[in-house]
Amino acid sequence: MAGGKFYTNGAEAVGWGYNPPSVGRAGNGNIGGYAPYGETSQITISKLLWLTDAVMTDEYRQIIEGIIAHEAGIQSELPSDHPYKTNPPGA
Repeated sequence: MAGGKFYTNGAEAVGWGYNPPSVGRAGNGNIGGYAPYGETSQITISKLLWLTDAVMTDEYRQIIEGIIAHEAGIQSELPSDHPYKTNPPGA
């Protein structure tokens, strides 16, 4: 997925590198750290969406972010200019 983007809390995470997961392979993953040195992440991911640029527009991404943020009660972490920071989509 060359040229993909990574977003966290509604903002593009600039400077993050990532590799797409292998298709059809389930199991534990790692975000951050460097495996040869035994480094691992200490995080919990409650929801993760992995979509290609071909099906994801910025508008659709923001709708999904708004729904998830309001469901989880973390809408305050969305950027101040996010269209769904105050009210969830459809409100």
